[in-house]
Amino acid sequence: MPTDSNTVTLNDTPGHIDDTTMSNRTGQPHQVQEPSAMAPNSEPEAAAPRPSMLRILQVSNGPTSAAPPLSSTAQEKEAAQATQQDHRASSQAEPAAVRNGNLTLSEALDRIQATHITFLNAGLREIQYGGGTCLSIGGECYPLPPEAWQTFCRYMAIPPDLLQLLNPNLGAIVLKALHGAGRRADNAPTELRLARNERGEIVSIAPATLATISNQDIAALFEETLPSHIPSQTLSVASLSLSDSEFELAFHTKAMVTEPRPGDVLHGGITIRHSQAGTCPTVVLGYIHRLVCSNGMTQRVCLRGRPARTKRCQADNSSAPTLEVVKVQLRQAWDQLQERLDGMRSLLEHRMDGNGLPEGLRRRWSINRDVATEIAQALQGDELGRTGTEYDLVNALSRVATHSQSLAPRYSRHVSLAAGMFAQRHVHQCPMCGTWLADDGPLIDHAAETEEDQATPAGQ
Repeated sequence: MPTDSNTVTLNDTPGHIDDTTMSNRTGQPHQVQEPSAMAPNSEPEAAAPRPSMLRILQVSNGPTSAAPPLSSTAQEKEAAQATQQDHRASSQAEPAAVRNGNLTLSEALDRIQATHITFLNAGLREIQYGGGTCLSIGGECYPLPPEAWQTFCRYMAIPPDLLQLLNPNLGAIVLKALHGAGRRADNAPTELRLARNERGEIVSIAPATLATISNQDIAALFEETLPSHIPSQTLSVASLSLSDSEFELAFHTKAMVTEPRPGDVLHGGITIRHSQAGTCPTVVLGYIHRLVCSNGMTQRVCLRGRPARTKRCQADNSSAPTLEVVKVQLRQAWDQLQERLDGMRSLLEHRMDGNGLPEGLRRRWSINRDVATEIAQALQGDELGRTGTEYDLVNALSRVATHSQSLAPRYSRHVSLAAGMFAQRHVHQCPMCGTWLADDGPLIDHAAETEEDQATPAGQ
């Protein structure tokens, strides 16, 4: 879909359940959606034929005396490794997660606004290797967390473990040779923005061409967009995942409520995910919270027949257009919540055969068989018992998305959105927001699927 020259459109593919490329249970790091391909700088050395990786390694396998003095002694190597281990230990404690605690929305926003980062811009070819997963920039050596390291390696079009397999001096020679050969991914930016936390650690890498928005600017929108009929004291935090570079917050209110069956109370709310380092788009979703089990599910915000999308402006432009889109998303999410809550009641009117996730829906949602097994088990373990309707399936999906310990965070978001989209299938018929998920007829075992059912699942 074409985009304006001053913006980069994210989450732009109709029919995708997740806001990013699909993940699986292996816990692979989050894959950042890249901007449009950028033309490489026209430099003399780039015009020459690029040597192969094997040739570079062979040429670099000479005396190490010519290598940059990054770790020339055993003591320096040990110090670099110790620094890297300290950084890994601190990064393992992030993001700090709060789920179903006594945290108020005001307290959550205070935590979010207390995280500050600064930026360091550097050309891709100015970055040198410092051993392990460390990069040397301007003579300073910075350890990188796994996601930032993989981003750098993706920009350089090299395997993440290539440099780490070599000693630091040889790795520095190889990276220098790669720069000299003009090697980088086709869509890699030539200028990078490295985000540093208050401890001076690099927490993320992103293109320097895109504008960033602080957590403080996003937090200010919550009070501005809160409907007047919802008192702030009725808001409760369901979960908060917070790191130096990004946060994900889910909260709900008892002022928007439905009770599909006696004792089964559901609250409406909002989920927002934002990266002040610019590593992912800002995403606003509707949120439904089931009190009896603390399960949660998310739903797309719909604007005039299209899902609301966040556009990130170029760094030399104002971020006001992006903030305005987020503001519209928040307002529309509140406006649509009651309709989504009513949709939960309608699920009780539709019977569901079988004791697990129907195969046709498993394929359409790109859910692997192991997760489908967890969903089948969740169907049997509902706190209030089964109803034999589609309501059971929605609760099982949200239970796995919220409480499964085996899912990567990105895959949990996918399953949560699948639950929310399925829940609205009888009340919200926007072709951009998920009606492709559901069949017109009753849910059956799908033993005889159509060719359309067997097509490649969305997200692949």
